[in-house]
Amino acid sequence: MVRRRVLVMFASLVMLAATAVVVGAPPTPAYADGCYTWSRTLRQGMSGADVTQLQIRVAGWPGNRNQLALDGDYGPQTAAAVRRFHAPNCGV
Repeated sequence: MVRRRVLVMFASLVMLAATAVVVGAPPTPAYADGCYTWSRTLRQGMSGADVTQLQIRVAGWPGNRNQLALDGDYGPQTAAAVRRFHAPNCGV
C-alpha cells in the first residue's frame, strides 16, 4: 500500500515537472508549413512565386468550389478563395 502511494506521488511529480517545462517553453514563430513561408503580406494585384504558393494552398481547400488558376497573379478568384479559406466552416 505504501509502495503504491509512493508510485502515485512520483508519477504526479513527473507530470507536474513535464507541465512546467511545456508551459515555460518560449513561443516559436508560426509558419504556414515546413516547406514555405511568406516574406511579405500578399494582397490583390500582386504576383510572383509566393502568390503561386498561396494559390496552391487555397486551391485544394474543400470550401473552394470554383476552379482556381495557379498563375501567380493575385486576382479576384484568388481573393475569393482566400476569403472562403478564412470563413467559418459550418458543420465541416
